[in-house]
Amino acid sequence: MGENEKTWDFDSWADQYDEAVASDFQLYARYDEVLDFVVEIVNVIPRTRVLDIGTGTGNLALRYLDRGATVVGLDPSRKMLAKAIKKAGDNPGAELRKVVAPFLHIPYPDDYFDAVVSTYAFHHIPHRLKLSSVYEMIRVLKPGGTWGYWEI
Repeated sequence: MGENEKTWDFDSWADQYDEAVASDFQLYARYDEVLDFVVEIVNVIPRTRVLDIGTGTGNLALRYLDRGATVVGLDPSRKMLAKAIKKAGDNPGAELRKVVAPFLHIPYPDDYFDAVVSTYAFHHIPHRLKLSSVYEMIRVLKPGGTWGYWEI
């Protein structure tokens, strides 16, 4: 399998994703608390530029938008992004984009983001590409920026 190929079909899961995380207490135990925790550890002020990698249906991104941040959400699933875009509405701080390999090829210049966050997504990266993914996240993070993630 190539480095840009997904191992999961997120488009087929998009319509049920939010209900699944709300009801699967074993796999997604305390899902909302986890997202709130990441928001607290990567505390932002208004106009902070946040990158949410693997944004999915936008549940983490929306929390940062509510705090006045500008949020770029990257995801490989067109249907997941459609859900996120609908949730974000006309919020001018939301930029939600389809990127085939969002951890490996972040389409932004060096030192662009004040914060980089991700939840429930990094485990989809093949082990051999995890270090490259971390380097890519560091590349776009401003010096002194913050990052936070949560994995299952």
